[in-house]
Amino acid sequence: MSSLMQAALSEGMAQASLAVFTTTASGGVVACIILAVYVLAHPTDDERCLYLRRFLIIPLAAVILGLIASTNHLGRPSNTLYVLTGVGRSPLSNEVVAVAAFTGLTWIAWLLSFARQRFRKAVKVLLVASVLTGILSLSRMAGAYSIDTIITWAIPYTQVNLILAGLASGPLLALVALRAAEAGSHRLAMTLVAAGALMAVLLAVSESLQYLAFQDLQGGLYQAADLVRFYPACIVASITAMGAGIAVAAVPLIRSRPLGVPQCVAACLLSFAGVFIVRFAFYCMRLTAGF
Repeated sequence: MSSLMQAALSEGMAQASLAVFTTTASGGVVACIILAVYVLAHPTDDERCLYLRRFLIIPLAAVILGLIASTNHLGRPSNTLYVLTGVGRSPLSNEVVAVAAFTGLTWIAWLLSFARQRFRKAVKVLLVASVLTGILSLSRMAGAYSIDTIITWAIPYTQVNLILAGLASGPLLALVALRAAEAGSHRLAMTLVAAGALMAVLLAVSESLQYLAFQDLQGGLYQAADLVRFYPACIVASITAMGAGIAVAAVPLIRSRPLGVPQCVAACLLSFAGVFIVRFAFYCMRLTAGF
């Protein structure tokens, strides 16, 4: 293994906590948005939807896991307080605050869901706010990596890839919650799986275009493409894992067989694994201008 590849892998390992954050948080946010929209689109007296609200904790747990992992990048959790002082001027601070606001609103909506009809209107307002802050969170997460001094990150594919990653894994995570709550139709399940498959393909295309763009990027000492020669292999491994996840969920649906929670969980984990592979590769690709 060349010293350049070793340096890239070391950089990726150092940022592994952020790879976990951008993998689980992006997918969790998308899944929460899907469930919130589903609940809001149905009558407030729909018993199944009232029950489904309690399963918001499943995608919300993925977001919280990502937030916990991200604190490791700061050295210690207490340093998170210093991040908050940069709100409005720091992309990192804006990202953390947006995700924290989304998590707080969704958490409160989940807690109130156990009160059934008593806080019906409050939950509805909170779910609307959750959808809006979720969209904001995705945009802030993507924008946090627009760093001009890191030439391998300062290209449009950086933002597109992160959003597509969430859109690829989020539908399968939402399907886990829907199946656990015994909610949603066969048609909805098919739609979510198809959406996840389409986003996975678009993610692979975008990642491939990003690699092609590296051929024209040159740092002070290295060419960007030389730094990440293993990137094509990561893209192949990613699409293989995500494709396997889609197949696990799609095959029973196509054959009109019952799709159980264990199958949904397996499909979701495979999708997350595929996303993590390319997110890890992304953090290996840190080539600064002039070096």
